[in-house]
Amino acid sequence: MDAMSTRSLVAASAAGIAIVTGAAVLLAPSLETQRLYWKLKLRAYVYHGRAAVGGACRRLFSSADADRAPAAGDASVSRVWLRRQLQECGLFEGEIPPIASVEIMGDALQGGFVGDMSKLSVKYEGEEDGASTAAGLPHVLVFKTVKGLLSTRLAALFLGHAREGLFYRHFGMKGGKFAHLLPASKQLPRVVYADGDVAAGTFSVLMEEIGECRTLSHMLGNQCWGPPPPLPAGAPTDHAVLLRAVFLEEAETHAALWQKRELLDIPWLKHVDWLRGKNRAQWVLGVEDMKKKWAMVTRLAPPDLYAGTIADAMDTLFAATSWEAFQASMDISDPTLAWTLAHGDFHGGNQLWATERVGASSRPPVVSVDFAEMGVFCPFRDISQYVISNATIEVRRKHERELFEAYYARLLELGVDGTRHPLNRAWALYCAGGIERWLQMIVLMGYMSATSPVLPVKFMRWFVKQVGSFIEDHEADIVASGVYRGISSGYCMVTM
Repeated sequence: MDAMSTRSLVAASAAGIAIVTGAAVLLAPSLETQRLYWKLKLRAYVYHGRAAVGGACRRLFSSADADRAPAAGDASVSRVWLRRQLQECGLFEGEIPPIASVEIMGDALQGGFVGDMSKLSVKYEGEEDGASTAAGLPHVLVFKTVKGLLSTRLAALFLGHAREGLFYRHFGMKGGKFAHLLPASKQLPRVVYADGDVAAGTFSVLMEEIGECRTLSHMLGNQCWGPPPPLPAGAPTDHAVLLRAVFLEEAETHAALWQKRELLDIPWLKHVDWLRGKNRAQWVLGVEDMKKKWAMVTRLAPPDLYAGTIADAMDTLFAATSWEAFQASMDISDPTLAWTLAHGDFHGGNQLWATERVGASSRPPVVSVDFAEMGVFCPFRDISQYVISNATIEVRRKHERELFEAYYARLLELGVDGTRHPLNRAWALYCAGGIERWLQMIVLMGYMSATSPVLPVKFMRWFVKQVGSFIEDHEADIVASGVYRGISSGYCMVTM
Protein backbone atom coordinates (compact mmCIF):
# COMPACT_ATOMS: atom_id res chain seq x y z
CA MET A 1 0.00 0.00 0.00
CA ASP A 2 1.45 3.33 -1.00
CA ALA A 3 -0.39 5.23 1.70
CA MET A 4 2.57 5.53 3.99
CA SER A 5 6.23 4.76 4.26
CA THR A 6 7.40 1.31 5.24
CA ARG A 7 8.20 2.50 8.73
CA SER A 8 4.80 4.10 9.14
CA LEU A 9 3.10 0.94 7.93
CA VAL A 10 4.46 -1.00 10.86
CA ALA A 11 3.68 1.77 13.31
CA ALA A 12 0.16 1.89 11.96
CA SER A 13 -0.50 -1.84 12.03
CA ALA A 14 -2.48 -1.81 15.25
CA ALA A 15 -4.54 1.14 14.07
CA GLY A 16 -5.06 -0.42 10.67
CA ILE A 17 -6.29 -3.65 12.18
CA ALA A 18 -8.70 -1.75 14.38
CA ILE A 19 -10.07 -0.16 11.24
CA VAL A 20 -10.78 -3.52 9.69
CA THR A 21 -12.11 -5.26 12.76
CA GLY A 22 -13.43 -2.60 15.10
CA ALA A 23 -17.19 -2.29 15.43
CA ALA A 24 -17.84 -3.65 11.96
CA VAL A 25 -20.91 -5.43 13.27
CA LEU A 26 -22.53 -2.06 13.85
CA LEU A 27 -22.34 -1.45 10.12
CA ALA A 28 -24.22 -4.53 9.06
CA PRO A 29 -27.56 -3.41 7.61
CA SER A 30 -29.08 -6.87 7.34
CA LEU A 31 -29.23 -10.24 9.01
CA GLU A 32 -27.26 -11.64 6.09
CA THR A 33 -24.24 -9.41 6.68
CA GLN A 34 -24.43 -9.76 10.45
CA ARG A 35 -24.28 -13.53 10.09
CA LEU A 36 -21.24 -13.24 7.84
CA TYR A 37 -19.45 -10.94 10.24
CA TRP A 38 -19.98 -13.18 13.26
CA LYS A 39 -19.16 -16.30 11.29
CA LEU A 40 -15.77 -14.90 10.33
CA LYS A 41 -15.09 -13.51 13.78
CA LEU A 42 -15.92 -16.85 15.45
CA ARG A 43 -13.68 -18.62 12.96
CA ALA A 44 -10.82 -16.26 13.81
CA TYR A 45 -11.21 -17.02 17.52
CA VAL A 46 -11.26 -20.77 16.88
CA TYR A 47 -8.18 -20.79 14.68
CA HIS A 48 -6.32 -18.40 16.95
CA GLY A 49 -7.05 -20.60 19.94
CA ARG A 50 -5.97 -23.67 18.03
CA ALA A 51 -2.72 -21.97 17.00
CA ALA A 52 -2.03 -20.85 20.58
CA VAL A 53 -2.57 -24.34 21.99
CA GLY A 54 -0.59 -25.92 19.18
CA GLY A 55 2.29 -23.51 19.72
CA ALA A 56 2.40 -24.27 23.43
CA CYS A 57 2.39 -28.00 22.76
CA ARG A 58 5.19 -27.68 20.23
CA ARG A 59 7.33 -25.75 22.67
CA LEU A 60 6.73 -28.33 25.41
CA PHE A 61 6.75 -31.63 23.58
CA SER A 62 8.12 -31.23 20.05
CA SER A 63 11.71 -31.32 18.90
CA ALA A 64 13.05 -28.10 17.42
CA ASP A 65 13.93 -30.13 14.34
CA ALA A 66 10.53 -31.72 13.81
CA ASP A 67 9.68 -31.70 10.11
CA ARG A 68 7.11 -28.91 10.14
CA ALA A 69 6.75 -25.39 8.83
CA PRO A 70 7.41 -22.52 11.24
CA ALA A 71 4.52 -20.48 12.58
CA ALA A 72 4.24 -16.90 13.80
CA GLY A 73 6.04 -16.47 17.10
CA ASP A 74 8.26 -19.54 16.75
CA ALA A 75 11.72 -19.00 18.17
CA SER A 76 13.37 -21.45 15.77
CA VAL A 77 13.04 -23.00 12.33
CA SER A 78 13.41 -26.73 11.78
CA ARG A 79 16.61 -27.64 9.94
CA VAL A 80 14.98 -30.85 8.71
CA TRP A 81 11.99 -28.99 7.29
CA LEU A 82 14.12 -26.30 5.68
CA ARG A 83 16.43 -28.80 4.01
CA ARG A 84 13.42 -30.64 2.57
CA GLN A 85 11.98 -27.41 1.17
CA LEU A 86 15.30 -26.47 -0.43
CA GLN A 87 15.46 -29.94 -1.97
CA GLU A 88 11.89 -29.96 -3.27
CA CYS A 89 11.48 -26.39 -4.53
CA GLY A 90 13.31 -27.10 -7.79
CA LEU A 91 15.61 -24.08 -7.59
CA PHE A 92 18.82 -25.93 -6.72
CA GLU A 93 20.58 -28.82 -8.38
CA GLY A 94 22.00 -31.84 -6.64
CA GLU A 95 21.70 -33.02 -3.07
CA ILE A 96 21.19 -30.32 -0.45
CA PRO A 97 23.78 -30.83 2.31
CA PRO A 98 22.50 -31.18 5.88
CA ILE A 99 21.87 -27.82 7.51
CA ALA A 100 24.06 -27.04 10.50
CA SER A 101 22.04 -24.13 11.84
CA VAL A 102 19.17 -21.76 11.13
CA GLU A 103 19.05 -18.53 13.08
CA ILE A 104 16.29 -15.95 13.09
CA MET A 105 18.14 -12.69 12.63
CA GLY A 106 17.36 -9.76 14.88
CA ASP A 107 16.78 -7.24 12.08
CA ALA A 108 13.10 -7.94 11.47
CA LEU A 109 11.71 -6.66 8.17
CA GLN A 110 8.63 -4.55 7.58
CA GLY A 111 5.67 -6.82 6.92
CA GLY A 112 2.84 -4.30 6.67
CA PHE A 113 -0.49 -4.39 8.49
CA VAL A 114 -0.74 -8.08 9.30
CA GLY A 115 2.47 -9.58 7.96
CA ASP A 116 5.40 -10.65 10.09
CA MET A 117 8.72 -10.84 8.22
CA SER A 118 12.07 -12.16 9.43
CA LYS A 119 15.43 -12.94 7.94
CA LEU A 120 16.87 -16.41 8.43
CA SER A 121 20.62 -17.02 8.48
CA VAL A 122 21.43 -20.51 7.14
CA LYS A 123 24.67 -22.46 7.52
CA TYR A 124 25.34 -25.88 6.02
CA GLU A 125 27.30 -28.79 7.48
CA GLY A 126 30.88 -28.97 6.27
CA GLU A 127 30.87 -25.31 5.46
CA GLU A 128 33.84 -23.28 6.57
CA ASP A 129 33.46 -19.57 5.91
CA GLY A 130 31.35 -20.10 2.81
CA ALA A 131 33.20 -23.14 1.50
CA SER A 132 32.23 -24.71 -1.80
CA THR A 133 29.98 -27.34 -0.23
CA ALA A 134 27.24 -24.73 -0.10
CA ALA A 135 28.05 -22.92 -3.35
CA GLY A 136 24.92 -21.59 -5.00
CA LEU A 137 22.75 -22.24 -1.97
CA PRO A 138 21.08 -19.38 -0.09
CA HIS A 139 22.62 -18.24 3.17
CA VAL A 140 19.91 -15.68 3.89
CA LEU A 141 16.20 -16.34 3.43
CA VAL A 142 13.14 -14.21 4.15
CA PHE A 143 10.14 -15.71 5.93
CA LYS A 144 6.77 -13.96 5.87
CA THR A 145 3.63 -15.00 7.73
CA VAL A 146 0.71 -13.51 9.68
CA LYS A 147 1.50 -11.95 13.03
CA GLY A 148 0.53 -14.23 15.91
CA LEU A 149 -2.09 -11.90 17.39
CA LEU A 150 -5.84 -12.35 17.44
CA SER A 151 -6.37 -8.90 15.93
CA THR A 152 -4.04 -9.59 13.02
CA ARG A 153 -5.54 -13.02 12.42
CA LEU A 154 -9.01 -11.48 12.31
CA ALA A 155 -7.84 -8.77 9.92
CA ALA A 156 -6.09 -11.30 7.68
CA LEU A 157 -9.22 -13.43 7.61
CA PHE A 158 -11.48 -10.51 6.62
CA LEU A 159 -8.98 -9.23 4.05
CA GLY A 160 -8.28 -12.63 2.53
CA HIS A 161 -4.52 -12.47 2.96
CA ALA A 162 -4.21 -16.24 2.52
CA ARG A 163 -4.15 -15.47 -1.19
CA GLU A 164 -0.60 -14.11 -0.92
CA GLY A 165 0.76 -17.51 0.06
CA LEU A 166 -1.49 -19.24 -2.45
CA PHE A 167 -0.36 -16.95 -5.27
CA TYR A 168 3.30 -17.62 -4.57
CA ARG A 169 2.65 -21.36 -4.26
CA HIS A 170 0.61 -21.81 -7.43
CA PHE A 171 1.87 -18.98 -9.66
CA GLY A 172 5.28 -18.03 -8.29
CA MET A 173 6.99 -21.32 -7.47
CA LYS A 174 8.78 -23.47 -10.00
CA GLY A 175 6.33 -26.14 -11.10
CA GLY A 176 3.37 -24.32 -9.53
CA LYS A 177 -0.06 -25.36 -10.76
CA PHE A 178 -0.65 -22.08 -12.60
CA ALA A 179 2.95 -20.94 -13.11
CA HIS A 180 2.63 -21.65 -16.83
CA LEU A 181 0.04 -18.89 -17.13
CA LEU A 182 2.48 -16.11 -16.25
CA PRO A 183 4.72 -14.74 -19.00
CA ALA A 184 8.39 -15.65 -18.75
CA SER A 185 9.13 -11.93 -18.36
CA LYS A 186 7.35 -11.73 -14.98
CA GLN A 187 9.96 -11.13 -12.28
CA LEU A 188 9.15 -12.45 -8.81
CA PRO A 189 11.24 -13.38 -5.78
CA ARG A 190 12.64 -16.92 -5.93
CA VAL A 191 10.33 -18.85 -3.62
CA VAL A 192 11.39 -21.89 -1.60
CA TYR A 193 8.06 -22.55 0.12
CA ALA A 194 4.61 -20.96 0.15
CA ASP A 195 1.12 -21.87 1.26
CA GLY A 196 -2.10 -20.28 2.47
CA ASP A 197 -5.16 -21.37 4.43
CA VAL A 198 -8.30 -19.50 3.39
CA ALA A 199 -10.37 -20.88 6.27
CA ALA A 200 -7.83 -19.75 8.87
CA GLY A 201 -6.82 -16.53 7.10
CA THR A 202 -3.12 -17.37 7.30
CA PHE A 203 -0.21 -17.74 4.91
CA SER A 204 3.50 -18.53 4.95
CA VAL A 205 6.13 -17.64 2.35
CA LEU A 206 9.83 -18.51 2.40
CA MET A 207 11.88 -16.79 -0.28
CA GLU A 208 15.41 -15.84 -1.12
CA GLU A 209 16.59 -12.41 -0.08
CA ILE A 210 16.62 -10.22 -3.15
CA GLY A 211 19.76 -8.46 -2.00
CA GLU A 212 20.57 -4.84 -2.67
CA CYS A 213 17.42 -3.15 -3.89
CA ARG A 214 15.27 -0.03 -3.73
CA THR A 215 11.51 0.27 -3.77
CA LEU A 216 10.25 2.11 -6.80
CA SER A 217 8.46 4.46 -4.41
CA HIS A 218 11.89 5.64 -3.31
CA MET A 219 13.08 5.91 -6.90
CA LEU A 220 10.01 7.96 -7.84
CA GLY A 221 10.50 10.53 -5.08
CA ASN A 222 9.24 8.82 -1.91
CA GLN A 223 5.89 10.67 -1.96
CA CYS A 224 5.66 12.90 1.11
CA TRP A 225 7.92 10.84 3.36
CA GLY A 226 11.11 12.85 3.08
CA PRO A 227 14.19 12.72 0.86
CA PRO A 228 14.62 9.29 -0.77
CA PRO A 229 17.87 7.31 -0.55
CA PRO A 230 20.34 7.61 -3.44
CA LEU A 231 19.39 5.89 -6.68
CA PRO A 232 21.06 2.56 -7.47
CA ALA A 233 23.86 2.69 -10.01
CA GLY A 234 22.53 2.67 -13.56
CA ALA A 235 18.91 3.29 -12.58
CA PRO A 236 16.93 5.75 -14.72
CA THR A 237 16.61 9.22 -13.24
CA ASP A 238 13.71 10.30 -15.47
CA HIS A 239 10.47 9.35 -13.70
CA ALA A 240 8.52 9.10 -16.95
CA VAL A 241 11.08 6.65 -18.36
CA LEU A 242 10.84 4.48 -15.26
CA LEU A 243 7.03 4.54 -15.24
CA ARG A 244 6.93 3.60 -18.92
CA ALA A 245 9.20 0.62 -18.30
CA VAL A 246 7.03 -0.55 -15.40
CA PHE A 247 3.78 -0.25 -17.36
CA LEU A 248 5.13 -2.03 -20.44
CA GLU A 249 6.28 -4.90 -18.24
CA GLU A 250 2.89 -5.13 -16.55
CA ALA A 251 1.16 -5.09 -19.93
CA GLU A 252 2.81 -8.43 -20.68
CA THR A 253 1.18 -10.04 -17.66
CA HIS A 254 -2.17 -8.43 -18.41
CA ALA A 255 -2.09 -9.54 -22.05
CA ALA A 256 -0.96 -13.08 -21.27
CA LEU A 257 -3.97 -13.65 -19.02
CA TRP A 258 -6.50 -11.46 -20.81
CA GLN A 259 -9.99 -12.94 -20.35
CA LYS A 260 -8.39 -16.26 -19.41
CA ARG A 261 -11.43 -18.29 -18.31
CA GLU A 262 -9.21 -20.58 -16.24
CA LEU A 263 -8.78 -17.73 -13.75
CA LEU A 264 -12.48 -17.83 -12.92
CA ASP A 265 -12.04 -21.36 -11.56
CA ILE A 266 -9.52 -20.23 -8.92
CA PRO A 267 -11.79 -19.32 -5.99
CA TRP A 268 -9.14 -17.70 -3.79
CA LEU A 269 -8.31 -15.00 -6.34
CA LYS A 270 -9.93 -11.74 -5.32
CA HIS A 271 -13.23 -10.79 -7.00
CA VAL A 272 -13.82 -14.22 -8.56
CA ASP A 273 -16.85 -14.97 -6.40
CA TRP A 274 -18.26 -11.49 -6.92
CA LEU A 275 -17.80 -11.70 -10.69
CA ARG A 276 -19.79 -14.93 -10.56
CA GLY A 277 -22.56 -13.21 -8.61
CA LYS A 278 -21.73 -14.92 -5.32
CA ASN A 279 -20.96 -13.69 -1.77
CA ARG A 280 -23.16 -10.61 -1.99
CA ALA A 281 -23.14 -10.27 1.81
CA GLN A 282 -19.37 -9.94 1.82
CA TRP A 283 -19.49 -7.16 -0.75
CA VAL A 284 -22.31 -5.31 1.04
CA LEU A 285 -20.54 -5.59 4.40
CA GLY A 286 -17.48 -3.95 2.89
CA VAL A 287 -19.46 -1.12 1.31
CA GLU A 288 -21.34 -0.35 4.52
CA ASP A 289 -18.07 -0.43 6.45
CA MET A 290 -16.61 2.10 4.03
CA LYS A 291 -19.60 4.42 4.45
CA LYS A 292 -19.43 4.23 8.23
CA LYS A 293 -15.72 5.02 8.28
CA TRP A 294 -16.17 7.98 5.95
CA ALA A 295 -18.84 9.44 8.22
CA MET A 296 -16.44 9.18 11.14
CA VAL A 297 -13.55 10.64 9.12
CA THR A 298 -15.51 13.73 8.14
CA ARG A 299 -16.67 14.21 11.72
CA LEU A 300 -13.17 14.04 13.23
CA ALA A 301 -10.97 15.62 10.54
CA PRO A 302 -10.27 19.34 10.12
CA PRO A 303 -13.28 20.85 8.31
CA ASP A 304 -11.27 21.97 5.29
CA LEU A 305 -9.33 18.74 4.71
CA TYR A 306 -11.80 16.94 2.46
CA ALA A 307 -14.16 19.78 1.58
CA GLY A 308 -14.84 20.36 -2.09
CA THR A 309 -13.50 17.90 -4.64
CA ILE A 310 -12.93 14.88 -2.40
CA ALA A 311 -16.22 15.23 -0.51
CA ASP A 312 -18.18 15.68 -3.74
CA ALA A 313 -16.47 12.69 -5.35
CA MET A 314 -17.21 10.56 -2.29
CA ASP A 315 -20.89 11.51 -2.50
CA THR A 316 -20.90 10.49 -6.16
CA LEU A 317 -19.14 7.22 -5.36
CA PHE A 318 -21.61 6.16 -2.68
CA ALA A 319 -24.66 7.34 -4.62
CA ALA A 320 -23.65 5.21 -7.61
CA THR A 321 -22.87 2.11 -5.54
CA SER A 322 -25.14 -0.90 -5.48
CA TRP A 323 -24.65 -4.63 -5.88
CA GLU A 324 -26.91 -4.64 -8.93
CA ALA A 325 -25.04 -1.80 -10.64
CA PHE A 326 -21.71 -3.44 -9.87
CA GLN A 327 -22.89 -6.74 -11.36
CA ALA A 328 -24.13 -4.99 -14.49
CA SER A 329 -20.78 -3.21 -14.91
CA MET A 330 -18.77 -6.43 -14.57
CA ASP A 331 -20.68 -8.91 -16.72
CA ILE A 332 -18.01 -11.51 -17.49
CA SER A 333 -20.11 -12.96 -20.31
CA ASP A 334 -19.62 -9.70 -22.23
CA PRO A 335 -16.65 -10.05 -24.63
CA THR A 336 -16.06 -6.30 -24.47
CA LEU A 337 -15.45 -6.38 -20.71
CA ALA A 338 -11.78 -5.78 -19.90
CA TRP A 339 -10.53 -8.25 -17.27
CA THR A 340 -7.39 -10.20 -16.53
CA LEU A 341 -5.12 -11.12 -13.63
CA ALA A 342 -4.50 -7.83 -11.83
CA HIS A 343 -2.20 -7.06 -8.90
CA GLY A 344 -4.84 -5.06 -7.03
CA ASP A 345 -2.36 -2.99 -5.00
CA PHE A 346 -0.13 -1.78 -7.79
CA HIS A 347 2.28 0.95 -6.71
CA GLY A 348 5.98 1.60 -6.29
CA GLY A 349 6.11 0.31 -2.73
CA ASN A 350 5.27 -3.17 -4.02
CA GLN A 351 8.04 -3.22 -6.60
CA LEU A 352 11.77 -3.50 -6.06
CA TRP A 353 14.63 -2.40 -8.28
CA ALA A 354 16.93 -5.40 -7.78
CA THR A 355 20.48 -4.20 -8.36
CA GLU A 356 21.87 -7.74 -8.51
CA ARG A 357 19.64 -8.49 -11.52
CA VAL A 358 20.92 -5.54 -13.54
CA GLY A 359 22.39 -6.83 -16.78
CA ALA A 360 20.87 -10.29 -16.44
CA SER A 361 18.63 -9.39 -19.38
CA SER A 362 17.60 -6.37 -21.39
CA ARG A 363 14.60 -5.90 -19.13
CA PRO A 364 14.50 -3.49 -16.18
CA PRO A 365 15.29 -5.41 -12.96
CA VAL A 366 11.89 -4.73 -11.39
CA VAL A 367 10.64 -7.44 -9.03
CA SER A 368 6.98 -7.40 -7.98
CA VAL A 369 5.99 -8.37 -4.43
CA ASP A 370 2.98 -8.37 -2.06
CA PHE A 371 0.12 -10.22 -3.73
CA ALA A 372 -2.51 -10.08 -0.99
CA GLU A 373 -4.89 -8.21 -3.34
CA MET A 374 -4.18 -10.29 -6.46
CA GLY A 375 -7.37 -11.01 -8.33
CA VAL A 376 -9.38 -11.00 -11.53
CA PHE A 377 -10.45 -7.52 -12.53
CA CYS A 378 -10.10 -4.57 -14.87
CA PRO A 379 -6.36 -3.91 -15.25
CA PHE A 380 -6.56 -0.24 -16.15
CA ARG A 381 -7.21 0.85 -12.56
CA ASP A 382 -3.90 -0.74 -11.54
CA ILE A 383 -2.14 1.68 -13.89
CA SER A 384 -4.01 4.72 -12.59
CA GLN A 385 -3.44 3.67 -8.97
CA TYR A 386 0.29 3.62 -9.70
CA VAL A 387 0.22 7.05 -11.33
CA ILE A 388 -1.74 8.68 -8.50
CA SER A 389 0.45 7.00 -5.89
CA ASN A 390 3.88 7.66 -7.31
CA ALA A 391 3.88 10.39 -9.96
CA THR A 392 3.95 14.03 -8.98
CA ILE A 393 1.06 16.08 -10.30
CA GLU A 394 3.43 17.79 -12.73
CA VAL A 395 4.81 14.51 -14.08
CA ARG A 396 1.34 12.99 -14.31
CA ARG A 397 -0.16 15.89 -16.22
CA LYS A 398 2.74 15.97 -18.65
CA HIS A 399 3.09 12.25 -19.32
CA GLU A 400 0.10 10.16 -18.20
CA ARG A 401 -1.75 10.05 -21.53
CA GLU A 402 1.36 9.03 -23.45
CA LEU A 403 2.24 6.49 -20.75
CA PHE A 404 -1.21 4.95 -20.88
CA GLU A 405 -1.22 4.88 -24.67
CA ALA A 406 2.16 3.12 -24.66
CA TYR A 407 0.78 0.54 -22.22
CA TYR A 408 -2.38 0.15 -24.32
CA ALA A 409 -0.38 -0.23 -27.54
CA ARG A 410 1.67 -2.99 -25.92
CA LEU A 411 -1.54 -4.83 -25.01
CA LEU A 412 -2.60 -4.72 -28.65
CA GLU A 413 0.82 -5.88 -29.84
CA LEU A 414 0.44 -8.89 -27.57
CA GLY A 415 -2.97 -9.86 -28.92
CA VAL A 416 -5.64 -7.90 -27.04
CA ASP A 417 -8.44 -6.98 -29.47
CA GLY A 418 -8.58 -3.21 -29.86
CA THR A 419 -11.97 -3.33 -31.58
CA ARG A 420 -13.51 -4.89 -28.47
CA HIS A 421 -11.50 -2.68 -26.15
CA PRO A 422 -11.10 0.71 -27.86
CA LEU A 423 -8.68 3.25 -26.47
CA ASN A 424 -11.27 5.82 -25.39
CA ARG A 425 -13.18 3.21 -23.37
CA ALA A 426 -9.96 1.94 -21.79
CA TRP A 427 -8.99 5.50 -20.90
CA ALA A 428 -12.36 6.15 -19.23
CA LEU A 429 -11.95 2.97 -17.16
CA TYR A 430 -8.44 4.10 -16.24
CA CYS A 431 -9.78 7.45 -15.03
CA ALA A 432 -12.78 6.10 -13.11
CA GLY A 433 -10.89 3.12 -11.70
CA GLY A 434 -8.07 5.17 -10.24
CA ILE A 435 -10.54 7.50 -8.54
CA GLU A 436 -12.63 4.64 -7.14
CA ARG A 437 -9.62 2.83 -5.73
CA TRP A 438 -7.99 5.92 -4.26
CA LEU A 439 -11.20 7.23 -2.70
CA GLN A 440 -11.31 4.00 -0.72
CA MET A 441 -7.69 4.60 0.25
CA ILE A 442 -8.58 8.12 1.37
CA VAL A 443 -11.23 6.65 3.67
CA LEU A 444 -8.83 4.10 5.14
CA MET A 445 -5.97 6.56 5.58
CA GLY A 446 -8.30 9.28 6.78
CA TYR A 447 -9.60 6.97 9.48
CA MET A 448 -6.04 6.31 10.61
CA SER A 449 -5.24 10.00 10.57
CA ALA A 450 -8.34 10.88 12.58
CA THR A 451 -8.04 8.14 15.19
CA SER A 452 -4.30 7.68 15.76
CA PRO A 453 -1.08 9.72 15.59
CA VAL A 454 0.64 7.51 13.02
CA LEU A 455 -0.57 9.46 9.98
CA PRO A 456 -0.46 13.21 10.66
CA VAL A 457 -2.84 15.54 8.87
CA LYS A 458 0.02 17.17 6.94
CA PHE A 459 0.66 13.87 5.16
CA MET A 460 -3.04 13.39 4.47
CA ARG A 461 -3.08 16.76 2.75
CA TRP A 462 -0.46 15.51 0.30
CA PHE A 463 -2.58 12.51 -0.70
CA VAL A 464 -5.77 14.56 -0.82
CA LYS A 465 -4.04 16.91 -3.26
CA GLN A 466 -2.83 13.99 -5.41
CA VAL A 467 -6.28 12.45 -5.62
CA GLY A 468 -8.17 15.73 -5.89
CA SER A 469 -6.11 16.93 -8.84
CA PHE A 470 -6.64 13.61 -10.63
CA ILE A 471 -10.40 13.90 -10.14
CA GLU A 472 -10.49 17.48 -11.41
CA ASP A 473 -8.39 16.62 -14.46
CA HIS A 474 -10.51 13.59 -15.47
CA GLU A 475 -14.07 14.32 -14.35
CA ALA A 476 -15.18 15.41 -17.82
CA ASP A 477 -13.83 12.25 -19.47
CA ILE A 478 -15.62 10.04 -16.95
CA VAL A 479 -18.96 11.84 -17.26
CA ALA A 480 -18.79 11.69 -21.06
CA SER A 481 -18.06 7.96 -21.04
CA GLY A 482 -20.94 6.90 -18.81
CA VAL A 483 -18.86 4.22 -17.04
CA TYR A 484 -19.87 2.85 -13.64
CA ARG A 485 -18.71 5.19 -10.87
CA GLY A 486 -19.58 3.24 -7.74
CA ILE A 487 -17.47 0.98 -5.52
CA SER A 488 -16.36 -2.11 -7.35
CA SER A 489 -12.80 -3.17 -6.65
CA GLY A 490 -13.26 -3.95 -2.96
CA TYR A 491 -9.90 -2.39 -2.23
CA CYS A 492 -9.20 -2.24 1.52
CA MET A 493 -12.73 -3.33 2.33
CA VAL A 494 -13.73 -5.84 4.99
CA THR A 495 -13.32 -8.78 2.64
CA MET A 496 -12.32 -12.39 2.89
